[in-house]
Amino acid sequence: MFDKSKIKPSTKKNAKLEYRFDVGKYYGGKRKQTRVYGNSDKEIYENYCAEIKRLEEDSIFCVNVNSSFSYYLEKYFKSKNGNIENSTLVRYKRIAKSHILPIFEDVKINDITPLVLKKYFDDLKEVENRGKKLARKTLNMVKTVLNGVFDFAIIEGAIKRNPMPENKILCLPKNNKTPKNIWVYKDYETLLTYGQNIKKRGRYYLVIFLGLFTGMRKGEIIGLTWDKVDLENQIIYVEQILESGGREIKNDVKEKRYKQVPISSFVKKELVRHKEFQKQNQKKNPLNLVFPTRTGLPVIENYVNEVLNKMCDKLELPRLTVHGTRHNHVTYGIQNGENIMTMTQRVGHSDPTITLKTYSHYIPHQQQGFIDKLDEHFGHLI
Repeated sequence: MFDKSKIKPSTKKNAKLEYRFDVGKYYGGKRKQTRVYGNSDKEIYENYCAEIKRLEEDSIFCVNVNSSFSYYLEKYFKSKNGNIENSTLVRYKRIAKSHILPIFEDVKINDITPLVLKKYFDDLKEVENRGKKLARKTLNMVKTVLNGVFDFAIIEGAIKRNPMPENKILCLPKNNKTPKNIWVYKDYETLLTYGQNIKKRGRYYLVIFLGLFTGMRKGEIIGLTWDKVDLENQIIYVEQILESGGREIKNDVKEKRYKQVPISSFVKKELVRHKEFQKQNQKKNPLNLVFPTRTGLPVIENYVNEVLNKMCDKLELPRLTVHGTRHNHVTYGIQNGENIMTMTQRVGHSDPTITLKTYSHYIPHQQQGFIDKLDEHFGHLI
């Protein structure tokens, strides 16, 4: 809003008067201002209106919008409720609470410029959590939430363009994944020997066992019910999952792909033992779960990881997460000659290129075998 009382004498030779006004804020809250010049109050006002119009036309934001970032963040989350997985929405809200709102909660949406975001991500890359810098995955999720809010603000007419800089400008760190532990035959032998005592091995031993020998996802294993286990034909039907971070079983699977997982005879044997033991010792199981808690509820997956860590430490085995057992299953198959297509079907990837991209470095180096075949077939001709 134009304030005539702020017109001051100018130090410029070609103008008698100047008028300074706010056009936003820099990162950290410092005001961003600009000036217009003129020789009369009327000329100052005309130049002010022209500058406001130029800013509105050329800028990514609308000058007269005063709503805060948190206002559009709340509206963005409401728009996503029911349109994305609840577990994903929970993660987005957690990311916003931890890394976004402490900086942008009360900042006007049109004060967040590319320069502000560049400085924000530069600072965020230096933040440490439990002694480690934030992972690329976390930074990407922050960026996803921010992009969602800005896109929503465009629809609302608060800004004209998304201010998020390109990746090459943000210079986000590479996703250097921690190398996963890969078990060798002796490790499997140690685990299976320990598992012979069904009373001492614990109620979640078979979660780990199924991950290693079926390649099922953790949500698929924990959400498995007995009606999906065909012991006679040795097939597990994957048609439901335990929603990540919760205790709700959904009749849905990742990538919308139902699958059948054939199981070996020794896996069937362990499932039969587990079922008989459960009948004798499990008082409550209203959901007919293969792996219920003592009260009959689905187990929280993070708790299973804790159990697995303790078991690995006790048996002096390389530590694995439940998801790591799936990784070991695929790796074992590839290292023992199974083709990519077989493993893709087994673990339910939508495309064999996903399997190939993830596990290609575990494919045995087989060029020498090919060279030997060339020698065998054509060497005698020379």
